[in-house]
Amino acid sequence: MKSLEKQIQKIVTLKNLALFFTMVYCLGLLPVLWVAKYNFPSADDYTNGAGCYQAWNAAHSLSAVLKEAAGRTMFEYTKWRGCFTSSFLSALPPNIWGERWYGLTTLIIIVSLTVSVLYFMFCLLNKVFKADKYRCLGISMPVLILLVQCLREEERTDLLYWYSGAINYAFIFSLELFFLGLLIKIARDTEKKKRQRIFLASVLGFLVGGGNQMPSLNTLILVATAIFFITIFKKWKRFKALIIPFIFCITGTALSYGAPGNMVRAQGENMMSPLKAIFVSFYYCLDLGAAKWITWTVILMVAVMIPVFWEIAKKVDFKFPCPMLVLLYGYCITSAMFTPSLFALGNIGAGRIQGLAYWVFILALTLSAGYVTGWARKKYEENTIPSGLSSPVLPPVLCWWILGFTGFLGFTFLITVIPEPYHYTATSAVTDMINGTVQGYFLEQESRIEMYKNGAGKDIVVMELENQPELLFFNDISDDPGDWINLGVARYYNLNSVSMEKRKEQ
Repeated sequence: MKSLEKQIQKIVTLKNLALFFTMVYCLGLLPVLWVAKYNFPSADDYTNGAGCYQAWNAAHSLSAVLKEAAGRTMFEYTKWRGCFTSSFLSALPPNIWGERWYGLTTLIIIVSLTVSVLYFMFCLLNKVFKADKYRCLGISMPVLILLVQCLREEERTDLLYWYSGAINYAFIFSLELFFLGLLIKIARDTEKKKRQRIFLASVLGFLVGGGNQMPSLNTLILVATAIFFITIFKKWKRFKALIIPFIFCITGTALSYGAPGNMVRAQGENMMSPLKAIFVSFYYCLDLGAAKWITWTVILMVAVMIPVFWEIAKKVDFKFPCPMLVLLYGYCITSAMFTPSLFALGNIGAGRIQGLAYWVFILALTLSAGYVTGWARKKYEENTIPSGLSSPVLPPVLCWWILGFTGFLGFTFLITVIPEPYHYTATSAVTDMINGTVQGYFLEQESRIEMYKNGAGKDIVVMELENQPELLFFNDISDDPGDWINLGVARYYNLNSVSMEKRKEQ
């Protein structure tokens, strides 16, 4: 038995665990990225990108395109919405350079999300808790798997494949993580390179503040929390370098929230009062958390991360006080993700809204689990071993813990995808490629685009899409030429009108 335990301890190391989940994450990305090459623009992509598309085709000048994007940003700022960062980026969908470039949307989002999560986790776990790269990877990679592969069906398209949703929500969220990571670095590092980081953090803080109001409010709450504790503990002398990024972040948020366009848009929406929106946000967080977010995959993945947090905690003297308050704060941060949408629109129906809130939930759950594990570790050390005692290998009980939960995780994957092949993002991509839905969708869309490009000034009628892959299909034009999506397509391609003929039911 002891010989078996020694063999297990040689195999189950934090390095091997990190490399295993890195491999799983990378393999899972292959079908997710591959299917993106069949993707095409939809709905707001045409409405937002029409001006830049026409500017590029008229002069093939990058400066003309950027000027048009800036002009649209100013128009939206005064007439529609204040999130100027999102408005500018939304005006530049990849399809303005050609429809085949639209597949870059998923690559942009996956790369930005992956790098930002890795950077944020490294800054937090390494700079604050002295974790090495394998411990950082052992937390980051399971989190990334949950973020990408465990989105629900109605959320994947919005956050990973539809540019107007992805750039407005997922990309701004990635910028937020970069900003928070930089703040940690500035707070923990010496003077070397601090000026460059302060400048970059200030730029990112301003851009995040001017981005979608879900991540911008989330960032503002975190900044306000940091200001509160720095003030309470009288640490401004130590953390004075954070003042400039804080000011830029707050300024960007104030400019976004105070835009004239917000008031114009509000006139046509069913708004909630701020107080009601806050209370309803708490309800939705509990409801979605209990009913949809806490799945077997999430539970098992967090369980696998607990031994990693246990090992991280033994290297620090921090006692992890008040764990219940930390859990409550995580709940509040996640709940706050719903407040802007409830206040402005009166609902949280869009998949991108719930999906982004799920991402924050996963991060909050992971870090809360890590904090509680650290608290438990310190309580355990008080009665057993001196704080800081280290061992080159994991204790047998942690090895068996990791093996057991990882094995059960693989088992639940198999028994889930057999009856529900669309359950995970990667298996959804593989399923629709095998059954031909993706390829059929691509051919139908190519046929449409050819008709659009050859039909300038004409009334174009296209057939209803027969193939609607779960990941790629977001929305379609209707049989009404006056529908806003139809009008956006018509303006984009200089058509007199465009409509869809519905297929006859057989």
